[in-house]
Amino acid sequence: LFCDGFVYILGHDFDGEHYLYRISEDGSKQEQYMRLYKKELTQTGSEGQSMRYTTPEICIHKGYVYFIIPRETVPTIYRMQLGSENVEKVFELKTERPNLYRMLPYGDFIFFQAGIFSEDYLDVDGGIFAYNVTNGEIKLVKSEAISAYKVVGNSLYYAKSDGVYRFAMDGTLDERIVEYEEYPIFSADEKYIYIEGDNNIIIYDINGDYILTPQLSDNLEIIDTYFGDSKYIFAKGY
Repeated sequence: LFCDGFVYILGHDFDGEHYLYRISEDGSKQEQYMRLYKKELTQTGSEGQSMRYTTPEICIHKGYVYFIIPRETVPTIYRMQLGSENVEKVFELKTERPNLYRMLPYGDFIFFQAGIFSEDYLDVDGGIFAYNVTNGEIKLVKSEAISAYKVVGNSLYYAKSDGVYRFAMDGTLDERIVEYEEYPIFSADEKYIYIEGDNNIIIYDINGDYILTPQLSDNLEIIDTYFGDSKYIFAKGY
């Protein structure tokens, strides 16, 4: 994560203490910045031989770090002011088979998804919520939106099993704008929608009209897409 001239990195020690480290933009300063929480690590084999670690979900927004600790009995969104020691609970999901995931900071809000797994854990009954960082209010923004999503201006773009949909925050619009044969992995900005295809990226305009599929050099194939912003898309390939 990059914020206010620093790169922030998660790390932990062998006692399960999780920290936020930070590195200055030019690399000249590196420090263990703040402690987040302690989570026991699962050890297998002989002592010190291997440790199982699950990465917490985290975001930084308006002077606070927000995080979700993996595999908690009651999934919770926590927040801490950067550089502080005080931990606040933003949201708790107290239910059977809970699922709390995919935080996205935007404007005065932290968006996130929450829901309940089906008994076979193959489906989720849930939606997208918004936490107002200025007054602490939490509200449901869009029900039945359980996959990838992106907020652009006053519109929410979200994935369903048949494509990408656009939902107006005032509730006046909810329509499919890109047809796709499965839940797409996608991103969006003020001009374009980017869908991770089969070893490539498919680009549409913000209204869902097809633009192009970039031609990759030689035999290069994309295996993971990290997306980015309106200027650059980052991906891993071979």
